[in-house]
Amino acid sequence: MNEYTGSLVIMTAVFILLVTGSSAASVSIEKDQEVLSGQSVIVSIPTTLPTVPLTFGPVDDAVEAAAYANTAYTQGNARLALMEQAYRAWAVPSRPDLVEIATNVRSSGLKGDGVTDDTAALQSLLTSLPSGSTIYFPPGHYRIDGPVNIDKPFTLFGESGTVFDCERATHYVFTLNARGSSTSTMTGMTITGIVIEGPGIETNPAMIDAYYLQNFHVSYVKFHNIGYAAIRVNTCTDVTIEKSIFDNVFQSGLGYGISITDRSDRVYIHDNFFVTKGRHCVTTGTSQTNLPVAEYVQSVTVENNYFENTTEGAIDAHLQTTGPYIIRGNIMRNCVRGVDLGSGLAKITDNVMINCKSGVVLTNKNVDPDNLGSKVDNIIDNTMIDILYEAIDVDRTNILIQGNVAKGTGSGTGIYLEPYVPQTCSIIGNIMEDYTRGFHASLPGSTISQENNFLKSGEKYYSL
Repeated sequence: MNEYTGSLVIMTAVFILLVTGSSAASVSIEKDQEVLSGQSVIVSIPTTLPTVPLTFGPVDDAVEAAAYANTAYTQGNARLALMEQAYRAWAVPSRPDLVEIATNVRSSGLKGDGVTDDTAALQSLLTSLPSGSTIYFPPGHYRIDGPVNIDKPFTLFGESGTVFDCERATHYVFTLNARGSSTSTMTGMTITGIVIEGPGIETNPAMIDAYYLQNFHVSYVKFHNIGYAAIRVNTCTDVTIEKSIFDNVFQSGLGYGISITDRSDRVYIHDNFFVTKGRHCVTTGTSQTNLPVAEYVQSVTVENNYFENTTEGAIDAHLQTTGPYIIRGNIMRNCVRGVDLGSGLAKITDNVMINCKSGVVLTNKNVDPDNLGSKVDNIIDNTMIDILYEAIDVDRTNILIQGNVAKGTGSGTGIYLEPYVPQTCSIIGNIMEDYTRGFHASLPGSTISQENNFLKSGEKYYSL
């Protein structure tokens, strides 16, 4: 790995963790409201960490396996500590450059007093302004009961203390380009620097519902106490959702932090925090049936995010997705499943999963027929600590499982291959600890190859 050149404070914290080997259970994400609402320095989540001088990669013997596993566990805990540091430092940055060119909503009839419903005034302002306008919401509580329909691209931005109070909403609040189609897209919509207070968990409204957008950007937005969905992305391309907080977004059987549907493509989700409680934090699929493969969700990248306390898979593809679904550098903690993909070509690398029931689950519920035979799912270099059931549970065609380290809780199976017999399954240089079985295939065959895999039992590592 490359060295991370972050601040001295963060580096000191990481150094202490690397030296002491603090356990995962001792680190938690704290909800520091004073920091969240203040003017703290913005800290990006690092993608790499300083390492002790060990060579990472497939191991060759038990000695290397022990060193590789210990380093993986230590670095996994250190990365969790860095997430804590970045979360506590999160704040909305000031944008004086935008204030100078923006339309101030206070001059256009919005009160921002937390009492007056500003929905009608906001809708009137959006209707009157030309496409491409920049709209500034000064600090205040803007009661937005909704619905607000946006059919032109704008930049909506606030600063520390700008809150959209949607606690009284009974339907979707912001709908973007509702009349859009494949021949009528909207380009260049940005939302940044706003806290959105929802009507509570177990409620039906989505906060942002986007259709047929290109170059859609959400950053430094905090979504809080929301039921059905914070953001729905429907047939959109070139979407970036970054540096935002999804706090307590949950509805039984339906709740989504970010829902990506239909033929959305090139969606990039990075440096976000999904905290307190969630169901699926990021999910892909569609409610439509009998879609041609060309209309499935396309490329999605989920990178360098923090997920905690989900009741199902933190990252999920439960309906039609082609992919590639690139999942790398994330932290999942206290989730029922870290990654649960029912479809879509998977590239799952360098994630850390801690105290989850299952780590990575790949199934064939709605597989793209073009994924059979030629494409290879990758599960590479992930660290899983205190996983109750299977660390890796696979029911796919062509799989490469390499360089993963997993620590169980004394039962279950480290790597489990379901009855769907892969055409080719390569299992190379993985280390499983505290499992009843390190590896199990329901229907083993000659297409499954193993090389340099180890199971730790007691204090010794044994070759599988």
